[in-house]
Amino acid sequence: MALILAVVIFLPIPFGNWLPAFALAVIGFAHTERDGLGLIAGALIGIASLAVAGTVILAAGAS
Repeated sequence: MALILAVVIFLPIPFGNWLPAFALAVIGFAHTERDGLGLIAGALIGIASLAVAGTVILAAGAS
């Protein structure tokens, strides 16, 4: 999950890298604190950010 989010951060999507970066920050903090609920929250934020990035990529390809 972290690798996929890191790849999405690298993509040149305008304003599209802050949500995956936030998800990675939450995941990293949850690992530091050994917090399972934080890890789940980071994963859910990551999934949402992947959905947003995928929508932007599909919309850019359609036009």
